[in-house]
Amino acid sequence: MKKYNKKKSGICCTLLGFLFCIVSTCPVMGQVTFKKILTEENYEQWSKLLAHSLSDYGNWASYSVIYEDRRDTLFVRRTEGKQSYSYPTGKKGMFSGESWFACLQEKNKLTLLDLISGKERYIENVKQFEFSADGSHLVVVSPSTHQLYTIKIINLATSTVTELEGITTYSFN
Repeated sequence: MKKYNKKKSGICCTLLGFLFCIVSTCPVMGQVTFKKILTEENYEQWSKLLAHSLSDYGNWASYSVIYEDRRDTLFVRRTEGKQSYSYPTGKKGMFSGESWFACLQEKNKLTLLDLISGKERYIENVKQFEFSADGSHLVVVSPSTHQLYTIKIINLATSTVTELEGITTYSFN
């Protein structure tokens, strides 16, 4: 029968404990990540997200990403799925039911988006616009001469345009 040596077993336990500590802390030390230093060049990447509106049944949403250097973008996105449209410099976005979206872009260009087909139409020189309550028509106001305006009434189903000139004010009923 072998003699039990307390001194050897104590050294073995100490060595095993020391080895266990080293092995168990190595993965933790290997996961240390260093923080990225923030510089002034990073500031231009910062932005604000502003929610604007939802379509009547909530199938579409519009929102803007606003940057300090004014390279803002208006987005229209289907709430289920990945279908999305972007309009750099877009503003004043408005839905008409679940079928249409319109917004103004730079140089007073109106973009009219058919949400069903994905086709876009453009109208130049637009001061303001408004959809009818039933969503069947779009009224577009354009500057004319001597503080008078031209109003275009667009039938969205047929694309027919009725144009009225020399208008000072209008009311949509």
